[in-house]
Amino acid sequence: MSEHPHRGPSQAGKHGGSPGISPSEFHELRAKVLDLEKQLSEALSEKNRWNEGLRKWQEQKSVVQFKLLNGDLVNGVIVWVDRYTIGVEEHNRESPTIVHKGAIATIKTRSE
Repeated sequence: MSEHPHRGPSQAGKHGGSPGISPSEFHELRAKVLDLEKQLSEALSEKNRWNEGLRKWQEQKSVVQFKLLNGDLVNGVIVWVDRYTIGVEEHNRESPTIVHKGAIATIKTRSE
């Protein structure tokens, strides 16, 4: 039984049939995997830029408006950014509003 570096042992000898996929199918699948890896890398890079933008607004004490997926608006100054949430100090509130990143539809600064 032959060993293929990407597929493990060949099944051709066991049942007399051909191996699981042809070389052209393998190369097509490999190209798709590489494309998906590139898309994932770009998405993660975009996520990092998103966090950088939030931290920049936090440092500048910019007034930011978050429109949430449920239609609510949260306006205020960002006081923290962590992995899942953003703390927003809203006018006339004693404690920061916690905004979950997954609930955000759009973000804009007061000047936009």
